Amino acid sequence: MPRKRRISIVLASLLLMAAAASAALAVPSAAKKAPAPIVIGMINQENTPAGSFPENSQAAKAAVAYIDNELGGFQGHKLKLVLCTTLGTPESSTTCANKLIAQKPLFITSGVDFGTVASMPILQAAGIPYIGGVPLLAPELTSTNAYFFIGGSAAAFPGEAVFLARDVKAQKVNILYTDNAAGLAAAGVFGKNIMVTLGMSADSIKLIPAPADAADFTPYVTAANANNPDAIMVLFAAQGCSRVMQAKQSLGVKAAMYYPGSCADSTVLSAGGAGADGAYFNSETLLFNATANKAVALYRAKLAKYGGKNPVYSNFSQDSFAAIMNIYQLFKEIGYAKLNSQSLVAALKQAVGHPNFMGHAYTCDGKQSPFPSVCNAYVRIVQYKGGAFHDVGKKWISGATLIKFG
Repeated sequence: MPRKRRISIVLASLLLMAAAASAALAVPSAAKKAPAPIVIGMINQENTPAGSFPENSQAAKAAVAYIDNELGGFQGHKLKLVLCTTLGTPESSTTCANKLIAQKPLFITSGVDFGTVASMPILQAAGIPYIGGVPLLAPELTSTNAYFFIGGSAAAFPGEAVFLARDVKAQKVNILYTDNAAGLAAAGVFGKNIMVTLGMSADSIKLIPAPADAADFTPYVTAANANNPDAIMVLFAAQGCSRVMQAKQSLGVKAAMYYPGSCADSTVLSAGGAGADGAYFNSETLLFNATANKAVALYRAKLAKYGGKNPVYSNFSQDSFAAIMNIYQLFKEIGYAKLNSQSLVAALKQAVGHPNFMGHAYTCDGKQSPFPSVCNAYVRIVQYKGGAFHDVGKKWISGATLIKFG
């Protein structure tokens, strides 16, 4: 073979090898697998006449989006919120518990759920802790597998009762409650009994039942106002509160009206009309319009950014946002390498006077109230006046130590 041709062949081979090497270098290496997400389960009651609380899941999603998008998740791991909605029935709560267990969550948080009598035993048997949310019923309050940064009904109504008997020094108080066994128990244990312990006469406190689904509360508010009380405590869900407010306005009731914090949202106040003006509420967090507080300002900013077109600023949305932020802080104290359900529970049990996002410090020693799951039993008393909320109590109040059964 002529020398020139051999050289040409060698050169061509070298060029082909260089091209192949260049092409090999140009091929991207396989993408690195993303770090496993931290799965968080959430159970919340929505789209049901029994009581719908979409603001809870809206706020929890906003908190997770803020952590993932702006804080980089947790040590490179994104948080993944898996929501299951219930209908306020044991059957739907059972379904949600089983669905979420299959997702292998680190823990399950809640908004509001009326079916926990069925779900709590399932979660406890699976070893999955139930952390944060709004405890309303006995299954959550008495569970040894649950940890709440607020006291729910076990803090809200006792706090109001203490405020009325000790701070306001009311002489006559009537309690309008949901006409069922749980409503009667709450009115007695969390309301009347505490005021009697603080010196009020048992005869000066009357309990007035009313059906939860009453379309018109005029007869029941009339009965609650019959003896011209200083105050009327209302133990109803949000849907009932607005109707009580309407009845209060139409009857011209002069007594101070005290409602659950769940009724202090814009939809209830709007439906209550002029009857909402002057209403008092318990708040288990700092006022959601207290924007001078850094935590409240952060909650409002991130709910506005990640909460969709119609973010709801309320006690309930605060509770869910705060729960995620509190748990994220515990993550940082534990570290990803040691993070699991057991270490999370251990961190909670060791928490003493731990900072609580937008709330009173929490201690999860099972001794903050008669209910072991409650880590914080303090509330503030606020009033809605002239279209704005005002912190009239100006301090944290707790009636937990005064709760007595029987």
